[in-house]
Amino acid sequence: MSENRFGLPEISFAAKDPELIRAQMLTRFKEKSGRELSAADPITTLFNVFTAEMVGMRSLVDFVGKQNLLAYARDDYLDNKNMDFDLRRFVAVKAVVTIHFTINQLQLTERVISKGTKVTADSKVFFEVTEDISVPVDATFIDVTCSATAGGAIGNGYLPGTIVTQVNPLAFVGGVTNIDISAGGVDSESDFAFVERRLVAPHALSTAGPDKGYEYWARTGSASIIDVEPYSPSPGVVYIVPLMIDGRFPTEAELEVIEDACSPSSRRPLTDKVKAVSPVAVDYEIRLTYWISSKAEIDPSQIQENINKAVDNFIYLTKTKLGRPINPSVLENMIMAAGARRVSIASPVQTELSCLEVGNNVNHDVVFGGIEKDY
Repeated sequence: MSENRFGLPEISFAAKDPELIRAQMLTRFKEKSGRELSAADPITTLFNVFTAEMVGMRSLVDFVGKQNLLAYARDDYLDNKNMDFDLRRFVAVKAVVTIHFTINQLQLTERVISKGTKVTADSKVFFEVTEDISVPVDATFIDVTCSATAGGAIGNGYLPGTIVTQVNPLAFVGGVTNIDISAGGVDSESDFAFVERRLVAPHALSTAGPDKGYEYWARTGSASIIDVEPYSPSPGVVYIVPLMIDGRFPTEAELEVIEDACSPSSRRPLTDKVKAVSPVAVDYEIRLTYWISSKAEIDPSQIQENINKAVDNFIYLTKTKLGRPINPSVLENMIMAAGARRVSIASPVQTELSCLEVGNNVNHDVVFGGIEKDY
């Protein structure tokens, strides 16, 4: 079932309660025929079949109706909905890596590493040569930029020296290895990110420099942006501060792309100088002790696991939103909701952040203080 994204009142385009539908049909049948049907009557069985069919049809009506609303639309329905603003979902980008091909002996003639030649580290992700590469007669090696065969972040992170297997062995190639980290792969744009871009799209129609206008154009530069803030430190200067998925800071290459997306004169005031910059990390530690009630309704070990997850969620919550305060009260509420009887927090303290800053947890020490007796 679709979920309402914006916390608006839930709506339904068709009632789907099977008991209600069945009761309504039986009531109408009685009004028209004058007969009271028993549970064993064959016609009652027929109405049960009709009820199941009606529930299915009404569920489809409700689903299709909701897919016309931005609060509910998803997947291909969201793609079509966002065409109202000529928006298209960012497709997955393939990771790239540099592969060092060692030539096992001097060749008498020029050889070719053919397009589609594949290498792998683990037989899960494959990288391939994207065009025919000529190998000179006197070459002892050649470095080739290869791309993953499938898009997405799954191709990122292979350390140098780990991609060493030839899928299509070549007689004149003695071995292969990657000489840099595979990077650049990006998953296709999520529904969440696509909706966020749709919400600020109307502001792109202005070149007067509105915050949301810069936010929209920045988001067109990367599908990995989870949050972005325009900031003007002085008249005529605009900093674009992006934060990437999972709280990752942007790379220099990503900043350059985002800056280019915001800089054309058709997208900004003539006098604005736009620069994309990384957020500023504000380091903090978590040091706390918690206790569990002796009358807890669930196993203490499960409560401890829930509390550890609550701490992880607080860390994630803090690092994925620019300017979000480092708030110990929020941490305390999350730990109490996870099942603690009480909690004593030594760190962090309340810390307000600017739109340029994001919380960065550098250490967390979560201590179980024991079971406290409740009467």
